[in-house]
Amino acid sequence: MRRWMPLTLSLTLAFAAGACRGKDEATPMPEATEAPPVSAIAPMLEAEQATVEYRERELAEGRELDPGEIVEIVPGANIITREGGRAAVTWDGFLSQHLLSGTDTLLSLSEPAIRYAILDQATGTARYALLGAGEAATVTVKAASWADVQLTEGEAEVIVSIVPGTEPASWIAVTEGQATVTRGTDTLTLTKGQVAAVTAEGDLPTPAEVDAELLGDWYDDVEAGNTVGDMASTAYRCSVSAAEAVVYAEPAEDADPVGDPLPQGTVVAVIQRDEPGTFVRVTDERFFQALKDTASGELPEDLLDGWVASGDLSCNGPTSGVSMDPPEELGTKPTATPQPLPTRLPALIPTRLPTLAVTFTPTPTPTGAAATIQFWAEDDEIALGECTELRWKLRNIKAWYLDGGAGVGDDGSKEVCPKKTTTYSIRVILPNDTEVKKSVTIKVRAAEASATPKASATPRPAPATATSMVAPTAVPPTAVPTVAPTVAPTVAPTDPPTAAPTDPPTAEPTDDPTPDPGPTSPAPAP
Repeated sequence: MRRWMPLTLSLTLAFAAGACRGKDEATPMPEATEAPPVSAIAPMLEAEQATVEYRERELAEGRELDPGEIVEIVPGANIITREGGRAAVTWDGFLSQHLLSGTDTLLSLSEPAIRYAILDQATGTARYALLGAGEAATVTVKAASWADVQLTEGEAEVIVSIVPGTEPASWIAVTEGQATVTRGTDTLTLTKGQVAAVTAEGDLPTPAEVDAELLGDWYDDVEAGNTVGDMASTAYRCSVSAAEAVVYAEPAEDADPVGDPLPQGTVVAVIQRDEPGTFVRVTDERFFQALKDTASGELPEDLLDGWVASGDLSCNGPTSGVSMDPPEELGTKPTATPQPLPTRLPALIPTRLPTLAVTFTPTPTPTGAAATIQFWAEDDEIALGECTELRWKLRNIKAWYLDGGAGVGDDGSKEVCPKKTTTYSIRVILPNDTEVKKSVTIKVRAAEASATPKASATPRPAPATATSMVAPTAVPPTAVPTVAPTVAPTVAPTDPPTAAPTDPPTAEPTDDPTPDPGPTSPAPAP
């Protein structure tokens, strides 16, 4: 059974280790000799509104917190805000996370002493604020299982909203500073006022400018429970990518045109789509301004309102994320069709283990910092001449190497056709620079029949180095490398049959994939 270090000792070590590292950094250490209280660096969870469920580990039994209750949390903690729930996690002077209703998040790593944290958001909407103007940091928000949002310098603020559906997307809006979004080897940079929705597959979207005040109003409405619309209902933007885009009165090419075609580069807001998603209803920013100014006023007479073919647009998110329901009246914002929220997928993130708040010294722990390392073969045994696939899934790591070369991406596969039993290894570097090695052995069966079968030989699997005659592990300890004699010996050896020859053999290695376990005839005379 794994025994975990008591929380008080863990946090004390965490601060001490962070202080030691800080001595070599450019920023001078404070003159004060006393360490700040633990609460100054440990993340604190506050249940702002019921229902908030807290688990010390993702798979542990949950506990419902009372509104206003505050608890200290450690890496491995899982927080779920049920319908109507709201919570906040704060690191004094470093980072804050605000969770709205229906959000499932997990604290994977927390090293506030060096401004380093990793959080995993599987569902819902949350706002992250990196504090400290001009101060470097490394904060990663895993937005569902396919996108990582990184904040590297304060002050910065980002809203992450996971929108489910037929094509789930991680909607990311930067309201302050800058954020970098990565998906595998693809990278996207968002600056203040830009919004993009990243899906698990396909090309990365083109970021779109969205009024920061408009985003703030939407967030406040969701927080207050005044709307069920996701971020797509407010932040979906497209630009005309075709030479021009015809605006129709209905979602059909044979419908009547509305006004002049939109020239290339025109930016529009999207508020509705047809069922197949081939047409979207477009408008402009004044539509949202009218919603903000009054709940019963009239839309501007020249407001853009019509349907455009999706193929003529380049958008900041998938068309499937747009609601099919029309905004029925001015005072009702467009809303997305409610759908079941996704869950954190066990196949992608199979196990989460609590981690000490700071770990600077490499340890033999196989999955430090809540990393996921999976390495396997499609077939662990094949016949000679056959091939199989090596496969791997990697999450929350720094780098990996296979066959001596640096790897790219988190998931992958490679075809291998070993001619003998072979062990393949993948070397993984964790975020704390700990090295982990995973191996898989593929056993290669010998051919169905040997070219020169021996009746006295006992069938056995081919050893891992069967073609080598001098390697000590090439044969079982009691076996003796042999050279098939071509002439009868003139002098019988006096050594017992199991004794090894006094001189190394000079014959070339045999090609027989299943060498004899021992000599069947006396060795030739020297």
